[in-house]
Amino acid sequence: MTYRTDIQVLRGVAILLVILYHLKVPFFSLGFLGVDIFFVISGYLMAIVYGNSTPVSFYRKRIERLLPSYFATIALTSITCFFITYPSEFDQIREQVFFSVFLIPNINFWGDSPYFSETSFRPFLHLWSLGVELQFYLFVPVIVLLLKKWPGILLPITYLSFIACLAAITISAQTSFFWLPFRLWEFLIGYYAVKQLTFKTKRNAGLKIAAVIFILLLIILAPLNKLGNSIQGHPGFVALIVCLLIVIILKLDISKKRSNNCIVAAFEKVGEYSYSCYLVHFPIIVLFLYVPFSGNQLQPSTATEYLFIALVICIATLCMHHLIETAKNRRRLFLIAFVSIVVSLVVVIFGPGWQSKITPKNLLKIFKSQHDRGSFRCGFIGPILQPWKDTCLINTAEEKFSKNILLVGNSHADSIKDEFSYSAGKLDYNVYFMVRNRPLMDGSLPPERIIEIAINHNIFHVVLHFSPNSISPSALIDLVSLAEKNGIKITHLMPVPVWNRHIPKALLEFSLSGRDLPKQNYVQYMESHKALQLLIITLKGPNFNNIETVDIFCPQSCRLTDENDNPLYYDSSHLTLSGSKLLRSKFEKILSDPLYKN
Repeated sequence: MTYRTDIQVLRGVAILLVILYHLKVPFFSLGFLGVDIFFVISGYLMAIVYGNSTPVSFYRKRIERLLPSYFATIALTSITCFFITYPSEFDQIREQVFFSVFLIPNINFWGDSPYFSETSFRPFLHLWSLGVELQFYLFVPVIVLLLKKWPGILLPITYLSFIACLAAITISAQTSFFWLPFRLWEFLIGYYAVKQLTFKTKRNAGLKIAAVIFILLLIILAPLNKLGNSIQGHPGFVALIVCLLIVIILKLDISKKRSNNCIVAAFEKVGEYSYSCYLVHFPIIVLFLYVPFSGNQLQPSTATEYLFIALVICIATLCMHHLIETAKNRRRLFLIAFVSIVVSLVVVIFGPGWQSKITPKNLLKIFKSQHDRGSFRCGFIGPILQPWKDTCLINTAEEKFSKNILLVGNSHADSIKDEFSYSAGKLDYNVYFMVRNRPLMDGSLPPERIIEIAINHNIFHVVLHFSPNSISPSALIDLVSLAEKNGIKITHLMPVPVWNRHIPKALLEFSLSGRDLPKQNYVQYMESHKALQLLIITLKGPNFNNIETVDIFCPQSCRLTDENDNPLYYDSSHLTLSGSKLLRSKFEKILSDPLYKN
């Protein structure tokens, strides 16, 4: 195809939006829409460049164009992570590398924390979009074949993908964000623009400028993105508007030559380097700002850090672009890709063992706290496949038992559910757990629904466990009242101690630099829970009991580790499996005698 200045400019705008978003620059909270711009451009270009190509020829060109730089980025990032990160973070990249090597990084992140979460260390997170693109390219020959037989099918498929995307946002924002079927409409909008859309006007330049200005204003002035909402969620109607404006710009093509305008020329030049820049920028930001136990830190604290990161990104982009991306020697490109894959796999397979051998044992226990935890609530797949369900069965054994019990709570209940289920199984109990994370907190699961769920599952004992000050007092009062009317027992397990610092991080700082550990004692714990204790007193009755945890964790001074020096928390408040094991005696007494009193 002939050279298109406007496409390169759009690429330049898109990559700058993404970088500004990742660096948390003010007014660019919707900068991630730059990825949506890339998707539309890819669909547009594939409709042009495929032409009369054979699938083999098409795949070969895509592979040579994209994969050597892609695999080189994975290898270089893996090596850098090995040398500069601790085991707590390095262990987290193993699955990221495996999925990325097999060209499905988006599937890995789909099953992980949300994209907009920064609690996990994910230096390969940006590769999700390349996974979606590569999967789209895989189906381009099929799309071309279908359109040759049924030209009118393109628009219905585009509509269907967009409607499915909106529906998926309300069920699982992760799914709509990371899976190709729910992103396909963005590519097909660009594809449709080439194949079936005609648009003529004498004011091409003016419309283009207006469209670009509107996109920038939309991104800068739009409110912060909110997941779970088909209007404000992503990819939703805001993304649709941006995609349609990009189509207008692409269809109003008047520039086949390089621009003499210095601003346009600057964006054009950035666009030429956009692929290499996209590959290298995110790992550089994450690794430069790396802090143990802090996930992906993305916002520099000073202007000097911003400038230094920008400089490193520019240098790395130039190297990647000139040494690999634009290289013409096929044998060299194949060798780069092959060596990169081998190096990546070797580093993540053997790297954790190498790190363990050179890391002191007391530090290893601190680092392993990040893995000393169960899966999130009811797992990831179940709630997606059965979004109508309020509960899931979390038995640690495969068999079902004769009695049922319901565990209700937020993330603090989630952190104890595995050990609670272990104790319950020993006493012939099935454990049901709430799918949603905020029951009795925000009205989404009111007391009436909790009682209804208990009755439907033949449950006559409900156990509550929440973080401090999170359960609604009025909801708790109503729940106890309704439970008494229906012959259901309620046991409330008091909150565990919480801290103002990340405990594994505090333990690491104490071990390395002697920084003081956070302290809390029995009296302080009781004082901080005084309001809850007063409420509990008013609820005492034949169908309600309260179980203390302070005697386990704060016999005098509150504990941070168990007798084997394993951290009791994996952050500032959530128990590790090692921490929740300390509550086994409480669990067994709750289960064996629902009205046990301390």
